[in-house]
Amino acid sequence: MITSPLAVIYALANILLGLFIFIKTKRSVLSVFYLFCVLCLSSMSWIAYGLRATNVPALRFAFEEMLLFIYAMFPFFFVHFLVLFVREYKMLQSKRITFAIYFVGIFGYSMVLLKLIPSP
Repeated sequence: MITSPLAVIYALANILLGLFIFIKTKRSVLSVFYLFCVLCLSSMSWIAYGLRATNVPALRFAFEEMLLFIYAMFPFFFVHFLVLFVREYKMLQSKRITFAIYFVGIFGYSMVLLKLIPSP
């Protein structure tokens, strides 16, 4: 099956691109957060592969919980990335905006745990 090697190559290429951007931009806040988002997505795909490849019940449970957490929290991380991308650091100092961002994260995670949003 050719899709598995391509998925690994794609994940590694994205990580290398994130590292390259991180190094070339002198470790700005935006590049650090971009690398973090790329690592979250790559780890999500590797955890999904580990979930598919194992038959150990305890390991499957751990992989499922990690996968659900990253899946639910990625929109939360993405909203932070967007705020940093538009360079509105003042928005992060607002208590209402911070509350709204964290509410989205907690709300998304609780919706996944309650199975109101389909899991990956």
